[in-house]
Amino acid sequence: MKTDVDYSELLANWSVDAEQRRADFIDFLYWLYDRKDGLYTGLWQQFMQDLAEITRNNLNEDQSFIEAVANKFNVMLEEGRIVASVATPNG
Repeated sequence: MKTDVDYSELLANWSVDAEQRRADFIDFLYWLYDRKDGLYTGLWQQFMQDLAEITRNNLNEDQSFIEAVANKFNVMLEEGRIVASVATPNG
């Protein structure tokens, strides 16, 4: 499968600081989940699942947290930083 990539556009929008923050966060998740196998596969997904569970379990206790997260996601959607998608539980 061949995809055309516009590297000039990619590099024009590249942020070394943002990429470093992403790498640092993934390294933090590696440490947090006590990985020792050298594989980073699934860390983000595991974190999202755990965060969703924590959020669900505390929904009634701290509605302001949920509202803050929802507001942040709405801003990110409007800025085009994330894309809304629907995921199925099994895939």
